[in-house]
Amino acid sequence: MNKTLVYGGIGLGVATVAGVGIWYWLKKKKGCGAHSTKDEVTGECACDAGFTDVLGDGVCVADGGDGGGDCTLPLVWDEATQKCVTPANPEDCVSPLVWNEDEQECQLVCAATHKSYYDSGKKKCAECSDNAGRGYYNKQTGSCASCPGGYLYDVPTGVCIAQVIDTEPPDPKVPAGPTGIGDIDQDGWISEWDVDILTNALFYGEPIVNGGQRHRADINGDGRVDGNDLTLLKRLVLGIDKPK
Repeated sequence: MNKTLVYGGIGLGVATVAGVGIWYWLKKKKGCGAHSTKDEVTGECACDAGFTDVLGDGVCVADGGDGGGDCTLPLVWDEATQKCVTPANPEDCVSPLVWNEDEQECQLVCAATHKSYYDSGKKKCAECSDNAGRGYYNKQTGSCASCPGGYLYDVPTGVCIAQVIDTEPPDPKVPAGPTGIGDIDQDGWISEWDVDILTNALFYGEPIVNGGQRHRADINGDGRVDGNDLTLLKRLVLGIDKPK
């Protein structure tokens, strides 16, 4: 038997088998996108191992990513395996990732405020609404939250605390009347300041500096400035009596 014919026949057979295999593979892939194969039974495309149709649009995405080598941080695209993987080297970190030497991995760092978080959908850092000091990012739920009404977010402790309200009432005062009686300091109000001036004059010898002040300090109009006027002045400040 001619050896050339034998070897030629064997080579032709191998080539035929290889060609059939390639044709069959192409037939399976026909009509399917990247990283997917057509199912022989259903005729539908199915993602290859390590890939998932996340959005249901027929686009196979590498597990952990969103297609085209665009991975969800902190994962990065590995060309060798064609998959999203956790970076193992400092040079593999891409902004906004930074290398954590202690953990030996890339980690995401956004602005260090209680409102900051990483929006994985938009792939960038974002902030929750301040909401008048009540808004914050809840790391446990992974979403923005807001303290209830009357509470504020306390940054040092990381909890909502009751809003501090100054409950001390303001110093009582009433507008001076047309005559100005009781408005010793002549600021337009009858207030604790006027009570202090008259108290210091009566008990500590501090003089009432002018005639106008003396006239305004004589609440009962008897021509004298004494304890009776101080009592009446306090009644005016508290709104018990009406200014003249």
